Amino acid sequence: MGDQPLYSDLQRLKTELAEETVLSIYISAEDHDFARRAAWRARLASLLEKEEDDLPADQDREGFLAAVGKLEAELRPVKGFLPGTGWAAFVTKERVWWSGEVLAPTPDLVRWGQGPVLAPFLRALKQERPVAIALVDSRHSRIFRYLNKELSEIRTLNAAVNADDPAARGGSKRGSGLPGSRGKSASDAVQRSQLVERDRMLKDLAHEIPEIARGDGFVVIGGTPEATAAAGRVVGPLVGDRLRLEPSLYLTMSPPQLREAAEEIASEMSEERQTRLVDEILDLALSGGHGAHGEAETRAALRAGQVSHLLISGAYAASNAEEAEELITRAMQSGAVAETVGGAASERLDAAGGVCARLRFVAHVDPEPKEAAGIAGS
Repeated sequence: MGDQPLYSDLQRLKTELAEETVLSIYISAEDHDFARRAAWRARLASLLEKEEDDLPADQDREGFLAAVGKLEAELRPVKGFLPGTGWAAFVTKERVWWSGEVLAPTPDLVRWGQGPVLAPFLRALKQERPVAIALVDSRHSRIFRYLNKELSEIRTLNAAVNADDPAARGGSKRGSGLPGSRGKSASDAVQRSQLVERDRMLKDLAHEIPEIARGDGFVVIGGTPEATAAAGRVVGPLVGDRLRLEPSLYLTMSPPQLREAAEEIASEMSEERQTRLVDEILDLALSGGHGAHGEAETRAALRAGQVSHLLISGAYAASNAEEAEELITRAMQSGAVAETVGGAASERLDAAGGVCARLRFVAHVDPEPKEAAGIAGS
């Protein structure tokens, strides 16, 4: 069984198996009732039996049975529950190309056909996006990475204290020269020194955070209100709208507490990002800019090689499985990013035809007739 694949891995799998007959398997693993720990096996057996019964006469039945045998061998070591919330596999009659946990819930699906079915997997790839987390106060910054449901503590930064400075030790041998104000200058000096060292620490933080949140990863900062706001001012210009200041987080959180909070925050930020992206692309499409929406328009743009980013709603992918897979195949073969969206983003996209795309360039192309839209021969 393999590690969670990256988008580039799925893209390579789609290309390598484009002409192969592939057994694509998705099985939900959300049932945690111990009495039903093997219920997924019965569901899988039923789906495989139905797929075999529905095979056309000219379909490779022997190849299907060979792939099923390899799938069964792959699953033989699994005792009880499947791992995580879902499980997937892509199998040909010769070998298992990939199998393992899917990091988001997926509906049960079995398909024996040309090329792997990847639309259900794309929903899980939001977990691939790293989240850099900083918990800060005036003296410390704890830095974490959350990726693929795993939390790792990277390091702790500390604000330096100059032990030779009397002000940093809280005392001063100087008077203010003003009656009734003895010690005030020392207090001010201590505060200034602390702020200088805090800001130095936050500059170091700003160097590290973008590297952890590489690409389009998210950044979350929490801790004391003053330090959180200061860190946001330093980090914000480097990461833009990928930043969230989260007042519910605090410096002394335990890793299990932070992991639970990070999972919820990452999901919320992912949905917010998808909604912004859908709105942006639809605005471009409606204004005649670098955007397309609706199946016919998006398919024509894919055929012309215009698309840099394809978005498909979850509802469209569920009710138009073959069409969605064709669009994803075209996008991956042309080097575009394909993504399925849920929640509010899916609802907005459904109102515009269920699919949209950001374009690399604008050029008039005639919509492709749906009956000629198959991948074969494209």
